[in-house]
Amino acid sequence: MLPTITPLSLFDESVITPDEAKVGRFKVKLPDELGGVLGGKATKLENPRAIIKTDVASAKEIQKAVKGLMKRGPEGKGVKFRMMKRKDHVAVYLDFDDGKLMQDALKKIAKIK
Repeated sequence: MLPTITPLSLFDESVITPDEAKVGRFKVKLPDELGGVLGGKATKLENPRAIIKTDVASAKEIQKAVKGLMKRGPEGKGVKFRMMKRKDHVAVYLDFDDGKLMQDALKKIAKIK
């Protein structure tokens, strides 16, 4: 039996979809592939990624929280932080070199109040 989707639940931020997780006060999207461009095929991501929609102040807090895990040098492993401003929010992209780094970073993000 499929769940009923009401128009309210489409725009309600408290609804968590299967590819999302609640981490502290943030709703984190955990994609496993990139959508195709101009009708092209979707491509699988090689490394884990997290996408968080938030405001500028919270994005800066996330950046401070994962600062110790960021990449060092060209061959260094770590977390790549990108913040992109959109019309109505800021999208924070966190790219990880492995799953352990992702777990460590999400634990630090969960501690943000």
